[in-house]
Amino acid sequence: MENKSKTIKQKIREISECIFLLFMGTIVVTYVMSYFLEGNLLGTIVHLFFKIAVISIFACITNTLKKPIIFYNVIEFIFGSLNLLKIVARCQPIEPWDLSLLGELGEISSFLEIDLLTLGIILIAAIFYIAVTILDVYIISQYCEVPSKKGKVLIFLITIPILIFLCTSYMEINMEYIESGSKGYANFTRFRRTSEYGGLVNFFLDLGIMNLENDDINYSEETMKDIYEKYEEDIVGKCEYDNVIVVLLESYYDMNDFANLKFEKDPLATYREYAKENGETKLLVNGIGGGTSNVEYQVLTMHSVDQYYEGIYPYMHLIKDDVYTLPQLFKDNGYETTAIHTYKKTFYNRDSAYEKMGIDRFIGDVDIENPEVSGAQISDNEIYEAIVETLETQEKSFITATTMGTHAPYTGFEYDEYDEWVVLEKALDEVEVGTNNYFQSLRNLDKMLGKLVEYINNSEERTLLIAYGDHYPLVYWILEEEGIVEKNDQNLSPEKYPELFETPYLVYSNVQNDIKTKEKIEPSEMGMYILENVKLEKVGPLYNGIYNYFKGNESLENYQLMQYDNIQGEQFWKKQNNK
Repeated sequence: MENKSKTIKQKIREISECIFLLFMGTIVVTYVMSYFLEGNLLGTIVHLFFKIAVISIFACITNTLKKPIIFYNVIEFIFGSLNLLKIVARCQPIEPWDLSLLGELGEISSFLEIDLLTLGIILIAAIFYIAVTILDVYIISQYCEVPSKKGKVLIFLITIPILIFLCTSYMEINMEYIESGSKGYANFTRFRRTSEYGGLVNFFLDLGIMNLENDDINYSEETMKDIYEKYEEDIVGKCEYDNVIVVLLESYYDMNDFANLKFEKDPLATYREYAKENGETKLLVNGIGGGTSNVEYQVLTMHSVDQYYEGIYPYMHLIKDDVYTLPQLFKDNGYETTAIHTYKKTFYNRDSAYEKMGIDRFIGDVDIENPEVSGAQISDNEIYEAIVETLETQEKSFITATTMGTHAPYTGFEYDEYDEWVVLEKALDEVEVGTNNYFQSLRNLDKMLGKLVEYINNSEERTLLIAYGDHYPLVYWILEEEGIVEKNDQNLSPEKYPELFETPYLVYSNVQNDIKTKEKIEPSEMGMYILENVKLEKVGPLYNGIYNYFKGNESLENYQLMQYDNIQGEQFWKKQNNK
């Protein structure tokens, strides 16, 4: 009995030593790969449990101990490195939705600018991971053995429910953030969780919200019928237009008010001229450094992405069947619908999404013969030429265009001529070329916008133009070096830095001088100006209702229901429309 007692004590001691050593190794990994270098005890415990649970399950399946631990550490290192790269590039951790972009990985990687600090962190982490893997293998070899059949059953019964609990619990936490409308706080929470748990655990926890549905939504045919019955009479516009042009201006951002930036010439001269008459008008966008397709989606649909979890891209994840959008609305009223984008047509699934949104013609990079190249991208002059060609070959046009000339990267090339240099009070020698390349591309884009406004002014066709920036550009070094944000601050939320989430927009007409614009609006609100000022014979209950929401005549709950009905629901609006 005494020998058996000693054996049990010995086993308890060995298991305790094993967990303690794995715990210490996990602390090292968590802190090194956190990017913030500020993990905490609770996060480390969660990370440790996740690691032991996954390794235990794989050990049960493979009947070996060393291979699962090596495989896990390699995968965790890869996730940690990719997570760091994405945070540097986009201020967002890796999410399950990113897997849908694997086919575009080569193109996306060309936008990354890996500095020596980032590369150094990854190399240091690689050394630590090798050391930790050796330690883990030693610990397992000394203290552990492949479990028996009963042990395997016990492991599955314990670990899998807890993993599911972790995942679903986190899903409920994020739903609270979504329903509160605090996107910035939710985003910051994911940053914090990444620093606490590591990239792989962060990714796993996000799996619980990939197909998130709001069970509390009061969605039914009867509910939608009651909503739509109020909006059977169409909106009466002020003026009929021959053409409506909606242009997304990539990385079109106003740094004129940054304290330490001085320009020899204003990069946004066209916008500034517009602002003299209409005042400064700003679009309240959802992110910085990226998210172009989501801003575009909101403008073209009048739907808000605030109803979706951060990381959802409607073009890829939600638009599977035909949906009703502003392009389709104009198509139904006799306009020809065209999209123009000087990049790959398949990027973010635009080619498929556009077709389902009522866009008949899509001009992409492959459709432009011998395109002019400016910097790293096709020149924005090609966008201008494509718009003009479309206007001159169609009777009535609805055009949506997305520029690329100001897209990152901003290094690896130089313009032949720099006509608009930026003067920085603080020395940025290592990024001077990239800084000036961005501002030169910004000035080129603004000149293109000026040409478009001039063309519209000289045109006999009645034309309405809406142009807007999509996000702050990938030039984060300016923010830190010029003291706009704190050093290494990853909580770049709208609550903390509202000016980073505001881009210029303008609404311009060659026949109206009385278009009233708001100082600040959401992207989904932009379509209100179109519906307000363009006389359409048929608008229908869906967009009548959405328009009334933005005019303050409808509740947020009903707006959300109308959006759900159109994109994810049964499209009950069609029955009301066809009465």
